[in-house]
Amino acid sequence: MNEDVFQKALGLLPEIRADILRRVPVELQMFIGLEMNRTKVGDKSKNTTSILNVRKGNLFRSFTKGNPFNILKDTGKGIEFGSKLPYAAIHEYGGVIDHPGTSNGFGKGIPIPAHGIPMPKRAYLAPAIKAFEDQALEQLVIKSMQPIKDLFK
Repeated sequence: MNEDVFQKALGLLPEIRADILRRVPVELQMFIGLEMNRTKVGDKSKNTTSILNVRKGNLFRSFTKGNPFNILKDTGKGIEFGSKLPYAAIHEYGGVIDHPGTSNGFGKGIPIPAHGIPMPKRAYLAPAIKAFEDQALEQLVIKSMQPIKDLFK
């Protein structure tokens, strides 16, 4: 390989890396959306599936770059990507929500004791990342490497 071409290719790597890091969140958000089930705003029916229902779309939108609830951080070795919404993790991993109880349940003065509310796991991020890695990451990297391929024309 010509030393000049090699040096030019090395010089392109930071720009290529930056391009990949810009594009990954956009493409990954599409895969997140595919892991969610869109329902109507106000639909309070019980979700008996393992798929997360989307009513208003706040969780989905929290993955948009620039959204105040978005976690998008370049670690130097890759990216951290996620949501700061307080309910994001409970949906992804499941768990129990501790309800403190109230003396005015349902706004009708009904006392409700403290109790746990079990939330089933309805993962949306891990399956989206896996689908993205399986279906789109390779093509994204290949497309981003085009400037290096162009050096050999």
